[in-house]
Formats: sequence, C-alpha cells, structure tokens
Amino acid sequence: MAEAEEANAGLEKVTDYHAEKELNENDTANALSSLANNSSPTLIPASAEPSTESTLKISAADIEVLKEELEVSTEEAKAALLKRDGDVVQALRLLLQ
Repeated sequence: MAEAEEANAGLEKVTDYHAEKELNENDTANALSSLANNSSPTLIPASAEPSTESTLKISAADIEVLKEELEVSTEEAKAALLKRDGDVVQALRLLLQ
C-alpha cells in the first residue's frame, strides 16, 4: 500500500511540473506577442527625411550612448540621431536594422 502511495505522489509531481511548464511557455508566448504588437506602431520608416543640424540639437550624451552600446563611429551615431530627430531610442532601432 505504501508503494502505491509513493508512486501516486511521484506521478503528481511529474503532472504538476508538466502543467507549470505549459503555463510558463504560454506566458512567454503571450509576452512576446504583446511586445511585438506594442512596438510596431512607434517605428518610424527608414525613408523619413532627416533633420538638419542647424535646426536640431543633438545631445553629446546620446551620441556616447550609441557609440558605446552599438560600437559605431561618432558620424554614424550623429547621422542616426539626425534621421530620427534626436530620438535616441529610434536611432538605436535604426542602427540595429
């Protein structure tokens, strides 16, 4: 009788583990699709006209962020920021494409 109870307990552990794994996989898939749906509307087309340096002030800190994070040159960082009107997040996305 004790062996049957131990076998049932072992089976319950396996069943619980499998159910938790399925939930985690579903949660992950839902989170990824949510991120994909939320980020799409904020993207700016690559063909957008860049601003000129005279009308847009580019932060030196933003240039440094791009240079350090993506290992690009100062000129590449400035060009990406100009194309994206000084928005460092959009410039990062542009350089990652």
